[in-house]
Amino acid sequence: MKQARIVLRSVEKRFATRSGTTVALAAVDLEIRGGEFVCLVGPSGCGKSTLLNILAGFDFPSRGSVEIDGAIVDGPQRRVVTLFQSYGLFPWRSVLRNVEYGLEVSGVPRRQRRDQAMQCLDLVGLSSFAEHHPHELSGGMQQRIALARALAVDPECILMDEPFGALDAITRIKLQEELARIWEEKRKTIICVTHDIEESVFLADRILVMATNPGRVKTVIPVPLPRPRSRTSPEFDELRRRVYAELELVHDSKPDFEI
Repeated sequence: MKQARIVLRSVEKRFATRSGTTVALAAVDLEIRGGEFVCLVGPSGCGKSTLLNILAGFDFPSRGSVEIDGAIVDGPQRRVVTLFQSYGLFPWRSVLRNVEYGLEVSGVPRRQRRDQAMQCLDLVGLSSFAEHHPHELSGGMQQRIALARALAVDPECILMDEPFGALDAITRIKLQEELARIWEEKRKTIICVTHDIEESVFLADRILVMATNPGRVKTVIPVPLPRPRSRTSPEFDELRRRVYAELELVHDSKPDFEI
């Protein structure tokens, strides 16, 4: 089973502005184990999405490096896929052909890609909707299609940027449970940006609490809860409270180093 080990070494990202230089990320050192589920939480402007874009190869650090299995990330890679809040589905393609798309681009023969796509649709519980089109399905179902499309190319790492942020609370909870189940089965390395504290405790092996001015990883919180997780257990509530407390500290904190 393919799993990606990711290492960030002194990653820094600066942007030139009219008033000078903005430091979006400073001195990020981090190791993510293969098959680990990590959530990034933090206030707006702390660099969560910037960090995700660098991991995806869509952007590059001003200083430092990102490695996947010892190889420097110098652009987008097939073994890393990114899921955004917008589903990015092609409205003119059926559900099945949307899921097949990455395999088609990679030159996978038609019968093989259809079989792989159907397996992934079955995994997310949508095989019976294979011939429908995205506009015929709910937002939650469309996000499951996007997840199936990501899984179809068998990536080593999945990056997620607020994937459930636009959904209603009940649908979001159901998709969190679905994602946790799929992660248990596939054990892909997943890094997920979220503003939902309960979501991070429910999904993650570790929660990275980020601070702003400059963006940096302030605290790493292990989540040792057994799976499947109960949102109503005292242990779950204790961890949720700890993440909230860390975020309160982040809002009040000052940088502990000079830029």
